[in-house]
Amino acid sequence: MRLPTEAEWEYTAKGGIYWKDNYKYAGCNTEKELDDFAWFFDNVCTPEALNSRSFGTKPVGTKKHNQLGIYDLSGNVWEWCEDAYDKDFYEKTRGAKNPVNKNIGSYRVLRGGSWFYYPVNCRVAFRFFNTPSNRNRSLGFRLVISF
Repeated sequence: MRLPTEAEWEYTAKGGIYWKDNYKYAGCNTEKELDDFAWFFDNVCTPEALNSRSFGTKPVGTKKHNQLGIYDLSGNVWEWCEDAYDKDFYEKTRGAKNPVNKNIGSYRVLRGGSWFYYPVNCRVAFRFFNTPSNRNRSLGFRLVISF
């Protein structure tokens, strides 16, 4: 088991389509639909939730899944990827199938957005990064198995 590469994560979030702007978010294409598929700031940090202290991560599978049957690829928690972060990496590897940035650096890629961020950060194409030593309530991971 391992973390997904950034390319694997995006392919999965887009519902199994390579390098195409098919879906803006995992499972849907509009902010209006996003509420059915993802936990993000607007539907987690409501006044009621803040008053009752019930804001934060939500159980997996409480929203709709994407076209591959996978839940929470947009929102809930940022997901760590195997790749080191380089803002120009996709441009440098255009056309490559499953490119992986194995450079050693201070930052690793995060994808998917989280409950504490807005819809723009939950887009399947949005890239973020952090140091691997960072720990907080909006970070998580998903494992893949290679055959």
